[in-house]
Amino acid sequence: MKALFRSVETTWRYEMRPSPSGLPTAGHPRFVCAVALAALSACTGVQRLPAEADTFRPADEAVAIADPRHVLGAWDVVSFEGYSPESRLIGAERAAYADFDVSGVALHLECNYTTRPDILGLGILDTGPDFDHPQTMMGCGADTNAREARYFRFFDRSPSIEALGAHRLLLKAGERTLILERPEIRRLAFVPTPRALTGTWQAESITRYVHGAGASSTGLSELPGHLIFDNGTLRHTTCSALRISYRIDNTGRLTTTGDSQRALAAHCADLHIPSSANGQPSAGDVIAVLHASPLAELSGKNGLLLSTDTFGLLLRRRD
Repeated sequence: MKALFRSVETTWRYEMRPSPSGLPTAGHPRFVCAVALAALSACTGVQRLPAEADTFRPADEAVAIADPRHVLGAWDVVSFEGYSPESRLIGAERAAYADFDVSGVALHLECNYTTRPDILGLGILDTGPDFDHPQTMMGCGADTNAREARYFRFFDRSPSIEALGAHRLLLKAGERTLILERPEIRRLAFVPTPRALTGTWQAESITRYVHGAGASSTGLSELPGHLIFDNGTLRHTTCSALRISYRIDNTGRLTTTGDSQRALAAHCADLHIPSSANGQPSAGDVIAVLHASPLAELSGKNGLLLSTDTFGLLLRRRD
């Protein structure tokens, strides 16, 4: 596995692909607070799908994997041992995944990160030699840590692997089962309705996704005012010049039109607080995201992520 942990000044993700949208790239980590990890290698406002879409249905015929290359790439966890993550995202990053490349698999289940040097064969993951697998060691509560430990051990048992249609995988090891789905499909279950989008939102953080190198984030707690989505118009409480027309479709695409970024820069100086570190995303990138017709996805109970291939803007509901 390529080096999946690298330290940055603010945060880094642990995974192989950048933006969380899955269109065309995807990603999660939690913030690995102030811990510089050395590089490790090889080593209801949602337009929800029906509830049964999160479980294995008898009508979903599991078929053998004819070509191991079908498994390569990013996969979100739909369910493990019957447990389904509440949201596809934690903040601006993916909550739970198994991402495969030719060297192995990068694993995450709502807390820590690890890798396994599994070899993809026809219908099975051939687990590598038994050794201490590198992983982060964050405490996330007894239940969460116990569940992720079982999830990580699951991949040490050379699980069988089958396709469930074009976008899902079914993995089995003994009594345990894991269902995975491509991020670009999984995210559709968490697209907000126009009604869920309406309201007042606080900008919480801005994340820059760097292909092949992780992600870095900047907090926006010092940014004045709030964003208001109201019946097709987006405005800002402290910058009257920011008025953007928007519409959202059933894929979560937030199509926006309005004044140019350059015009807003002249009128909304308070929204252009520079970053404290070179290369870090800044408050000025917020306007760039809003003008880029981003993808919208609900994150947790009160979060909303607006993402492009380059940036993820995390908003938190205020009303």
